[in-house]
Amino acid sequence: MSKGCILCRQENFDPLHTLNSSMQYQNCLRRFYYNTDPQILLYLARTHYEAEQWQECKQVLLHAIHLAPSNYTLRFDAAIAMQKFSTATLKKTKRSAEEVSSALVSCISHVGWLPVVYMVVCCLCQLFGIE
Repeated sequence: MSKGCILCRQENFDPLHTLNSSMQYQNCLRRFYYNTDPQILLYLARTHYEAEQWQECKQVLLHAIHLAPSNYTLRFDAAIAMQKFSTATLKKTKRSAEEVSSALVSCISHVGWLPVVYMVVCCLCQLFGIE
């Protein structure tokens, strides 16, 4: 098992270890799999997810979906990463209109309307203190 796999499976994610495991996965992909192994890409996406690097996680998962379009686990994980990114963007105290629109457009284009509407309503309820 590679050092990246061991670091990724640990419960405590230190940013330094996450960066190290991310680099390990990228090296492994480049050297041995020519950037074409969806499983290693999934591991790489998890390191980005745990480091709360939502955009990088989404990019890696979309690349993995391109390589394995019938793998619904990748699609589910991409939807979760996009939801986390959109939620984090909408919860920021200082955000631009461009950030909000890109988060919503990204989520709508890959997930669909209903989850996005639900997420926006939930964020607005939290913002105004409505239960």
